[in-house]
Amino acid sequence: MNDRRGNPDCPSYVFKCSSTKARIASNMDEAGDHFLNSEYCFFDGKRKRCRDFVTLTASVYHPLLRKQVPLATMETKKEDTENIELFWTLFNEAISKATGNPAAVFNPVGWCTDMAAANMAGIKKVRRRSICQQD
Repeated sequence: MNDRRGNPDCPSYVFKCSSTKARIASNMDEAGDHFLNSEYCFFDGKRKRCRDFVTLTASVYHPLLRKQVPLATMETKKEDTENIELFWTLFNEAISKATGNPAAVFNPVGWCTDMAAANMAGIKKVRRRSICQQD
């Protein structure tokens, strides 16, 4: 959580993810052998949930539960590249803490999102960084 009034170097946000959902996300690793390794990550922003904030949500369709499961949410002022990159960075950090593996990153088979340039740029930046760290 950050309030820009107290820390102007970082945008205002509230990031929420549980250790259970972070472990579900780690099971989505396309290189793994879990049944979730073939599921896509769905990502989008919603403006009606919290006044004056955009709610960014990453979710997955869970075939056993037969429903969409939100993995992480983040309320922030804007749906821009900076905030989306921050979302994925925090999500990777949550996954590494939940799994106990500092090198763990979110690596689904693919993403499903609207074609907003900010979504594509934010995902691309974090993916590029995590690929470089694995090499």
